[in-house]
Amino acid sequence: MSRLTGVITLTIFSLCPFLVFGQNQDSINTSHEARRLYISAVKLFQSSNYSEAYDTLYLSIEYRKRLYGELSLELGRPYNLFGIICRNLGKLNESLNSYQLAEKCYLPYNNKEFSQLASIYNGMGNIYIDNFMSNLFYIIKKIQAIKVKILKV
Repeated sequence: MSRLTGVITLTIFSLCPFLVFGQNQDSINTSHEARRLYISAVKLFQSSNYSEAYDTLYLSIEYRKRLYGELSLELGRPYNLFGIICRNLGKLNESLNSYQLAEKCYLPYNNKEFSQLASIYNGMGNIYIDNFMSNLFYIIKKIQAIKVKILKV
């Protein structure tokens, strides 16, 4: 083996750990950032700052999706919180979609994540109640309008 080949081989082997651990370090940094954003979103939510909580949690979810995939256990809790935040912002379809994603994350772990699934189903039920009450309000208004029209005739 020539001296040049030995130098090239030594250089490649000495750079390999940096390439491998550099990627691992990126994953660790992304994981820490996802967690930091999640904690920040929780605090914003608790202070009723739903718009900022929405934006912050959205970023955390995007980081987690890159790390773990779209339907991993690590995304269940963020999707659930996102559903709550969306409901508070009046984004009922987006809220329901987020709850459904959270449900898909937890279903493979049904026995271990029962309380999380119960929370998700409670949130979904609240959305259906909100929709029902909203529809009921407009039905009552319509009946009142028809009643007034009939009485005038």
